[in-house]
Amino acid sequence: MQIDLVGELSALIKRIKSRGIVGMTILADPRGQPLKQYSYFRSQFKLARDRAER
Repeated sequence: MQIDLVGELSALIKRIKSRGIVGMTILADPRGQPLKQYSYFRSQFKLARDRAER
């Protein structure tokens, strides 16, 4: 799937690339690996949800 990178999204992608990060994955874990439903993303979402409930 492809989307047009224009406006603020285009500027964001350019800033990310300027940090030396390259690849097709936009949502990644701290190691640059694609997010998977049952690993980093799920654990971080649960952590954020639990903190919000306090």
